This record gives sequence, C-alpha cells and structure tokens, in this order.
Amino acid sequence: MANSTDRLTGTLDFNSEFPAPDREAWQAAATALLKGAPFDKVLRTSTPEDITLEPIYTREDLQEIPFLNAPPGTAPFVRGRGVAGWQMAQTLFEREPGKFNEALHQALQGGQNAVRLDLENGFPRIEGAADFGKALHNVDLTLVPIFLSGVGPKTIGYFKAFCDEAGLDSTRISGSLGLDFLGNALKWGGFPKDFATRTGACLQAALRDFPAMSWIDINAQHITNAGGSVTQELGVFLAIAAEYARNLSDGAVEHPRWTAAVRLRSAIGPDMFREIAGLRAARLLWTRFQEVLHPGSDPVCLEIDAVSGTWQRSFLDRHVNLLRGTCEAFAAVVGGADSIDVLPFEGEGQSGATLAVRLARNTQLILAEEAHLAKVADPAGGSYYLEKLTQALAEKAWAYFREIEGEGGYLVALKSGKIYEDVSRIAGAKLAALGSRKKKIIGVNVYANPAEDFQPLPPMYDGTESRGEDNGPLVAVAPLDFTRGPAPYEMLREKVAVLRKERPSAAGFLLLPIGQPAQIRPRADFARGFCEVGGFDVLDPGTFPDPQAALDAVAKHRPAVVVLCAEDDHYPAWIPLLGDALKGEAHPPFLVVAGAPGEQETSYRRAGVSFFVHRKSNILETLTALLKQLEVRT
Repeated sequence: MANSTDRLTGTLDFNSEFPAPDREAWQAAATALLKGAPFDKVLRTSTPEDITLEPIYTREDLQEIPFLNAPPGTAPFVRGRGVAGWQMAQTLFEREPGKFNEALHQALQGGQNAVRLDLENGFPRIEGAADFGKALHNVDLTLVPIFLSGVGPKTIGYFKAFCDEAGLDSTRISGSLGLDFLGNALKWGGFPKDFATRTGACLQAALRDFPAMSWIDINAQHITNAGGSVTQELGVFLAIAAEYARNLSDGAVEHPRWTAAVRLRSAIGPDMFREIAGLRAARLLWTRFQEVLHPGSDPVCLEIDAVSGTWQRSFLDRHVNLLRGTCEAFAAVVGGADSIDVLPFEGEGQSGATLAVRLARNTQLILAEEAHLAKVADPAGGSYYLEKLTQALAEKAWAYFREIEGEGGYLVALKSGKIYEDVSRIAGAKLAALGSRKKKIIGVNVYANPAEDFQPLPPMYDGTESRGEDNGPLVAVAPLDFTRGPAPYEMLREKVAVLRKERPSAAGFLLLPIGQPAQIRPRADFARGFCEVGGFDVLDPGTFPDPQAALDAVAKHRPAVVVLCAEDDHYPAWIPLLGDALKGEAHPPFLVVAGAPGEQETSYRRAGVSFFVHRKSNILETLTALLKQLEVRT
C-alpha cells in the first residue's frame, strides 16, 4: 500500500515510464505483420517527384532541416507571412461586363472578399476603360483587393483610365496586375518578341500608378494543369523569374523592388499533403532565390495565389469535384496561400448565380468561419511528415531549376521543347497509372456510375474565347498539352452513350458468376466494376451453380457481351464449353473472362475468348478495344 502511495505522490518520469520506440523496432514489428510481403513495396510510396514517402516519420527526420526553428513571418517564410487569413478571390464566369458586375455584387454580398478578373480567358471581356467601368461598377477597389490576369500595356492603361474616371486613388488599390508574358507562353504557345520592352514598360507604369499592387503573377499553374509534378511547377516558376531578372537588368526597375512585387499562381491538386508541402516549399525557394539574386538584402515573403487544379477534375460523377475542391481549398489554406480560387464542381463557364459557384465560394467560407483556419498561422507546423516533405520538395525543385538554367535558361528550354517533354513524361506516367488503376479517380476509373446521364460540358479553358491582350508578333513555342486525366474516359463514356442510344442491346453485358458465391463474388464484383467504368449496362443475375444454368441465362437475356467469372481451376473445362455453346447463338456475344489467363491465353482465345479482365489489365485500352468490336458488329 505504501509503495502505491509513493508512486502516486512521487515524480513521474515519462521517459522511463513511456520510452520512445525507435524506428528499427517499429519496422521489425511492421514487417512481422506483413507476413512475408516486401516492406518497401507495401509501405513505401514513390511520388511523381521521385520522392520516397516513408510509412512513419519521427523526430530523427528533422535533424537536418534548416528552417525548423524559424517562426511565422521570418525568413525563409516556410511558415508564411505571420498573418492568418487569406483573400477569397473566386473567378466569375461571365463574359459580358454588365453581367459580370451583377455576379460580382452577389459574390461580395455572399462573403467573397476579393475581386478576380480572368482577362486571359475573357471573364469578362475588356476592350477599354468603359468595360472596366461596367464590370466594376459600384465596387470600391480601395477596400477590396483586385487580381487581374492576361494584361499588357494597353490593359493597364485602360485600368488606370477607369480608376481616374471613377475617382479612385490607384495608389491605394491592392492585389495583382497579373502580368506574365513568359508563363502564359506555356499555354498559348508563344510570347511577344519584345516581351522585355513590354514588361519593363508595364512595371514602370505599375510602379508609378499602382505601387501597392503586385505586378508579375507567374502562371506556373500551367505545369500542374498539364499533368506535371509539384517540383516541375516550382522549378519552372524560379526559371521564369530568373528570365525576367536577366531581361530587366537594364535598371528600369530595381531588383529588390520587382522581386517584392512577384507572385506565384499555383494549381492545387487533390493530393493534400504534397500540395501543402509544395506551397511551403515555394516560399522557401523564393527566399533562396532572392539571396542568390541580390545578396545582403532582406528577402520578402512570396505571395501565392492558389487555384483549383484541372488535371484531375472530371465531368463524370461531377459532384465528386466538390470533395476535390474542398480538399484543394483546405490544402491551400494550410499551406499558407494568400488568395484562393475554388473552381465550381461543374467546371468553368458556370454563371455567377449557379449552385456550383455558390458552393465553391461557401467552401472557403466554411474553412474560414466554421473551421477557424483563418485564425491560425502555419497549421502544418510541427508535423514530422510535412516538415520533411517540404524540405524534400524544395531540394528537388531547386535541382530542376538548376537543370533548366544549365540548358541556357527558361527561354532556351521552352524553345527546345525540354519543358514540354519533361511535363509530358510525368503526365504520361500519370495516365498510365490511371489505366492500370494504380492511380484512382473516383467516378472515373473506379466506382463508376453507368446509370449517370452523362452530358459532357465544353472544354475547360480551351482558349478559343480569349488570350488576354493582343501583344503583337509572337515567338512560337510548343504549348503544353492540357488533356485532363479523366478526358479519355469521358470520351469513352460518350461513345458508349451514343451506342446505347442507337442500339441499347449493343451495350448490354451479362455477368456469369459460376461456382460457390464465397469464392466467386469478389471476382464478379471486380469484373462488374471494371466494365462499368466504360458506361456499359452490366446485368448481374446472381451466382449460377453450373455452366448450363449460365447458358440458359444467356439465351434469356441475349446480351452483347458475357463476362465469365469462375475459379481458375475450372476455366480449362468451362471456357471451351461456353465458347462452343455461344458460337451457336443467332447473335453470338463476345466472351470476356475475369482473371489472368497465364500460359493458357492462346488456348483460351482459340476457344472463343475475346478479352480478359484482371488487375494487371489496362482498363482504358481494354474497354476501348471492346467498344470498337461492338461498334464494328453494329
């Protein structure tokens, strides 16, 4: 009893009572639970940036991180500017300036606290000071920041003329002019031959008329929206900034002044932790860039405009885009973005009054007002994983920046096609991962809804409407390919929808699970989900006791395709049996077998099997080939 009392009243030594487990002990325990499965393959993950993610991170991983003890508001600004909160700068998809103004007032009354004019894509169309007047009627820009894009000397002049006519003190307007001839070349396939002269003129006008605004908003978002990696986006951002620095070295604008007026426009994808770390790494890299560019001066914190990425957005099961948008907005907030633009779940082109636009705006309001993230500086700070990932991304991005510089700089790499090839390589790997389903997009290549009334929307930002200001003769370069990851699956679904409409029976699939349900249902469920990704009608009548019962179902339903699901041991006997019987049908259906054929593939195909579906199948290639066969038969 006395001993118990002593333990209760004495000092508790946490280190002795709760010893910290070491990594080796944890890995040994984890390996034992894997029961022979390889530790590296199961628990370690490789990212598109060629970074290996560990299953666990500890204090030991932070020992060589130099920024660890830097508080918010101090260099290298990994933890942000030290001020919580952000600007909600939603794009409003109205082309006519008057309608844009109506949508803008609705948005401001609904909680939006910044104005975004996406002039690059024609939202709204601005052809003079009068159009600015219509679009911004009764909006006091000295109280609400404004973010522009796609501007040039003429547009800046129009904006200044509007301010004068409206009685606005342009020196008090904050936000960004959104100048970026070089970054936009990634999208439009060219940049002005005299871009340096135009940029210098714009910066001098901005310094005189809009000193409180940022001037250059580097559109590195195009890298991510074309399927590139986070480190490629950050490396290209630095390379573009370096190119501006070289071409503005005539003293038109002092380097410390213009670097303070540079912003990054970054596309945020649904990989939450990597996006959080990427934004933190961007500020770290910008600090290092300034230290190299003008040593001895005090670096300033990079301001970041975050916008929902488009590469993974889908018109299939489009309400899932709400979840993607929420994840992206959360990552942008936690990563310390200064302004955030959440795209509507139904895609661009939606007018300001639609439900999709309101939900996009409310996503930010909920994060700010209900989750209280606007009151927290550096929410990610202290996470072993995020601190380590931030450092890793920064190192990879700086190495890629150096690689571009080694080629001669951004313009040389752009003209030679290096950047295009590098981004295409990563995008191609992502598309291949979608085909193998190593990478999954809900509603697209997994958990598809074939009953969905799929009606594709116009392409996102296809560039047919506007390119911002006409800036004269261009130096032509290869634009990036902005094909979204889900786009090939949407095209497949659209073709299947046409086939179903023209001849419904041509897209009918019949599942044939034969055997004991406990052994067969997992394979049958897999096969059904596989085929439904293409939008095909898959009838699942339940499990059949033998092949004859399955053939009776075929005679009853007369499908275009039958999908045999059985145990591998039964296939050598049952495949020839079903193949011969199906050939006797008036309209023989295609025979698809669920499972990898192995060495029996040749004999199975001779017996009548057209396709095999299994975990190593490329789902897009398989379903596209199957559709072509159905179209030929039709």
